[in-house]
Amino acid sequence: MQTTTSSLGVENAYMVRINPATEETLQSIVGIGIPIHDEVSLSYTGDNLTGVVYKLATATVATLTLSYTGTKLTGVVKT
Repeated sequence: MQTTTSSLGVENAYMVRINPATEETLQSIVGIGIPIHDEVSLSYTGDNLTGVVYKLATATVATLTLSYTGTKLTGVVKT
């Protein structure tokens, strides 16, 4: 696994699978890339987790919004 750091200091980890015979890239996997944080706040709608806020020194560094179809989790968006 490799880690890169952007000019903003945000780390993103990613993994790349390589075909050893041809050195061709088979698959790249990129994570959501949650920045360093020291606090996590959760919000719910009914029994469903619908929001996750990540903070560092009281400043919001990332937010996840979770969506559902019925009781099934169907989406996660990072802002």
